[in-house]
Amino acid sequence: MSKARKSAKPKARKVPAAKPPAVSDGIAVDTKPVAAADRVRQPKFQYFLRGFTLLRDSLRHYRENPAITIAFLVVPALFTTFGGLLVGDLNSAATAPAPGRILGGFSLVVIGLLWLALNGLLTYYFTLKAARQGYPGIIETYRRGIRFVPRIIGLALLALPLFLAGLLLLIVPGLIVARRYYLAPLYIVDHDLGIRESMERSAAASRPVSFKVYGLITVTLLIATAATLLGRVLPPYGSLVGVVLGTVYCFAPAILYEEVRQTSAVKD
Repeated sequence: MSKARKSAKPKARKVPAAKPPAVSDGIAVDTKPVAAADRVRQPKFQYFLRGFTLLRDSLRHYRENPAITIAFLVVPALFTTFGGLLVGDLNSAATAPAPGRILGGFSLVVIGLLWLALNGLLTYYFTLKAARQGYPGIIETYRRGIRFVPRIIGLALLALPLFLAGLLLLIVPGLIVARRYYLAPLYIVDHDLGIRESMERSAAASRPVSFKVYGLITVTLLIATAATLLGRVLPPYGSLVGVVLGTVYCFAPAILYEEVRQTSAVKD
């Protein structure tokens, strides 16, 4: 009986096969949540400063994906800049350009602005993929991201009146509205949600990290203010410089969204 026990071999444990990463519209999703031990509760002021440290992280992604960032944001801005140069100073009779030059300049400005507006909406797709260590292509972004544009526009049309109404009510309600729905476009792109559901998800997920979102909004406003001032001081080159400044920070919302998503995964 003892010999039989000695000769018996222990049963080998079955190791479960690793699950492949989930994919949503070509965006690989890291489903592994952050460990609870790795999450340290920080003061609210440090949460707010996260908006500023996101500039460093966004710059790193910008360096890793310079081609698509320049093609999507800088090139349309070049159209508007060159168009402004063609139009020149219309208030001066001595330097007034020919009518054909004015028409060509205005055409380039309009094309550049419309192109920049479209590509600005598509940045939610390629910045989210870049934040997950992907390498989005220009054609891929247009092909996969264009279907989200109508919903993002609808979201803006719905949230903007709420934001403006909040600003009229002593500013603070407007900031709360901005915090609640700032990440909603990324929920549309990531989960293919409708407008209402994306707003609800964004409002619930951003509440525990409100000061991080406020920090992100603050830095965005500072960059927009700097771009506006440069546009007035150095026309028409100021607008181009302002867009370049904006591209450096364009990855920040997607990076913060990933942090929020992983934190929500731990709580669930």
